Amino acid sequence: MMSTRLGIALLAVLAVALLALTTLSDSMRHATLPSVLEDLSFARHAQQNDEHQLFAGCSHIFLDVGSNRGTHVRKLFEPQKYPNAKYHALFDQGFGAQEWRRRPSAETGICAFGFEANPRWTSTLQQLEVSYARQGWRAKWFVPAAVSDKRGNVTFWLNDEGQSNDWGASAIVHGNKNAKGVSVPSVDLSDFLAQLNRTARSGYRLMKMDIESAEYNVLPPLVEKQLLCKYVLDMLTIEWHGASWAVAKKLKKDVKRNVRSSDKCSSGPSTEVKELDDESYVNDGVPLPGER
Repeated sequence: MMSTRLGIALLAVLAVALLALTTLSDSMRHATLPSVLEDLSFARHAQQNDEHQLFAGCSHIFLDVGSNRGTHVRKLFEPQKYPNAKYHALFDQGFGAQEWRRRPSAETGICAFGFEANPRWTSTLQQLEVSYARQGWRAKWFVPAAVSDKRGNVTFWLNDEGQSNDWGASAIVHGNKNAKGVSVPSVDLSDFLAQLNRTARSGYRLMKMDIESAEYNVLPPLVEKQLLCKYVLDMLTIEWHGASWAVAKKLKKDVKRNVRSSDKCSSGPSTEVKELDDESYVNDGVPLPGER
């Protein structure tokens, strides 16, 4: 009798286990490969965004928000290859002379962090990051990752059909009926800036923003959270983008006014905001360090 009851109990346990495996199998069948990759990609970004390591040793920080193929970061560390870039004056002012910027980051404290949502540039930016590490330069890209006002996933639109280095790619459709949408992880830029301010050494901080109309969603939280202030960010250079059905004109006007305001900070001066669009060397094909 006892052996019979034991057998029944064992069969019940096996039935529960089989049901659990069946449920798991069903959920895996319904999970698409892109969604799994997106979750893994975002987890990787979160891990790389480690509170205690990401900004270690960085006193002069350049944030390249809308990095494309990484040319602005290359202008910072390899200025001799881009002699006519308009951005040199700002780099000279905030990061030192060109000869100094070419020295290892452990000596200069110069670090660069880039955000690029377009998956097309993932391999290019990863190769650049590895190449720079060999030179002793601290450069880190979050790719593919779109800056946003919240964490999660967003649809990123390839509006240019691969032309002009996808410079029109954006989180907003620009009226192109052939635009291709891809899902990419999103990073809350206000959280990133707050972490930078909390953990990085004091020094100089410059942000370049060129994100094809997404600025009207990304910038308001920076104003509200007192992150566009000199003690967080010394200067912001930005290319404001044109009208879009997804962005009301009044909203755009209000965002611009608030970002440009000189009294948006309750403590200390505001971040200097400069309208600048340096698209020199847009078809950058300059070899990486050590290449010919």
